[in-house]
Amino acid sequence: MFDFNTIKTAIKTIPELSNIIKVVWRNNKPFISIKHLVVISDFVTEEILRGKFKSLYDKFHAKRVYLHENEIFDYLRKIHRDQVITNWYNNWDETPVSNLRDKESNMYEKNINFHELEDLSKKFDPKITYKIIEYLKSRGKTIKPNHFCEVTYFSEECGGGVEEIIKFKPIWFVLLWIENFSDEPVEIGGYTGKMYYPNNRLGYREYGNPSHDKSEGEDYSRNIPLDVLQKGESTLIPEYILLAPIDSYITENNIKLKRDDFDLGFSFTYNFTNTSTKDEIYLLGPSLRIKEVKLGKKTVKVHEFDVTNMLTVSENFYVGSCPYVIGYKDDEFIYIKDVLSKGNEAINIRTYKHIIIAEIEDEITLLEKLSICNGSSQKTVLTNEILEKGDFIVINNSERNTKLFLYGKYYPKYRSVINNKYSLFYKYQNLKKFLFNLTKLHHSGHTATLRSAQIRQSQTSYVRKTLSY
Repeated sequence: MFDFNTIKTAIKTIPELSNIIKVVWRNNKPFISIKHLVVISDFVTEEILRGKFKSLYDKFHAKRVYLHENEIFDYLRKIHRDQVITNWYNNWDETPVSNLRDKESNMYEKNINFHELEDLSKKFDPKITYKIIEYLKSRGKTIKPNHFCEVTYFSEECGGGVEEIIKFKPIWFVLLWIENFSDEPVEIGGYTGKMYYPNNRLGYREYGNPSHDKSEGEDYSRNIPLDVLQKGESTLIPEYILLAPIDSYITENNIKLKRDDFDLGFSFTYNFTNTSTKDEIYLLGPSLRIKEVKLGKKTVKVHEFDVTNMLTVSENFYVGSCPYVIGYKDDEFIYIKDVLSKGNEAINIRTYKHIIIAEIEDEITLLEKLSICNGSSQKTVLTNEILEKGDFIVINNSERNTKLFLYGKYYPKYRSVINNKYSLFYKYQNLKKFLFNLTKLHHSGHTATLRSAQIRQSQTSYVRKTLSY
């Protein structure tokens, strides 16, 4: 999964990785790597809990992954729930927020109150969120409902209908990852450390310092049933169950390290992730601080896990979507709708100062013609503009034109795409991240995107930009 050359190149590019990935040498040759892996995706966690993670890598030659089940794994299996619950409506009129939303937008984020949080968590997340808020309430703590649960209504023509998305705090699953990238088999005797067992059943507590359990817990020692790791094989040992901020991407910075494709409608992406949200991360259930691993006749020390600098894994679904149109007014970016599912579109734009047309999925958009209209006059803004993933066009609408006309088509990168609750949420989350990063880019003052134009056609200006998200 991570051969020595990949690790060497990654550490050279990102020096902080040397504190995350430890390479053990034998006879002056790289022998094994020891690293803490954080699964930040509900989908990947499900694959591990169901035993499918191993079967995915079984298809790769000499890349088998073995999981050592322990108390942390058993506890996660008991409490794990879906982070996201979705409901479908045929149209906006059927939703309970029909009269609350901005009619020009196809996204509505509802501010829930405490009683709604109680009802939603009791119904959909009784094992975690409901127990936490009852625990906090009994101690007179302040509870901010949107920190525990978000409710959003989202519609796109490509998908049809309106999706209600109920999202709870994500679970991050931390595992110690031992991988053999030598040409020889490696004997693994076991591991030792400290196991912390919480006083209450849920074990909800602040993560705090990465070495929080240094002076706590019981001595812990286990043998690993698997005696030998062959070349390229790995073993995973569960360490921590973390409850992360509901929108952790706001304070995360990700650098892609590698991607493993499975040709099943998705891939796994491994990132270097640093975050400033340590104070907002909590532990659940038992936790294990592994201090040493026995390899053959030698013992190797294990470096501490640091939640602010992580090696993370999440999924990348092979999904396609129509390009999105976003409006800017009153210092806010607003999702208007997806376009070109029918080949041409007409959109009301009078209230927006700027219009953004963005391609954020793995596909190519061809904007054959884009025009704006103000009463009886019509101007062509651009012709035959190609947008790839991350590209977007910003159109200046300072004259408050009334209509935007688009003509074009889009070409998905993948012939067949996966459609399930995870992939639908993945598309929505991509749009949320794009809107957040667009706002961040604008407020940073590093771009003149919304203040000036670099290209002029027919007296109407636009600018082309690319944004990573």
